[in-house]
Amino acid sequence: MKSKRILKQEAKQRISELQKLREWLLKHPMRVELELRRAAICWTEIEVTDIDREIKNAIRAGMTSQLRTRLKALVDAIIAQPVRTVKEEAR
Repeated sequence: MKSKRILKQEAKQRISELQKLREWLLKHPMRVELELRRAAICWTEIEVTDIDREIKNAIRAGMTSQLRTRLKALVDAIIAQPVRTVKEEAR
């Protein structure tokens, strides 16, 4: 499985490629049919938005998994404590 850093780097690379494609479509309007060009530009914008959303969700997932891990460790520590009876506490 790839690390988060590598996945984020690949996502940024894909965004860069999509932006270059969009720029090419805008600079060369006569090389692509009008309707196809419009659809391609919209598609590149949607793909960039989706990739950005995936990156943000991955960051949030990492934050929640860290919180979950810390809470689990805390609960484990509380449960692992020896149980005291009322008589022991009165001494």
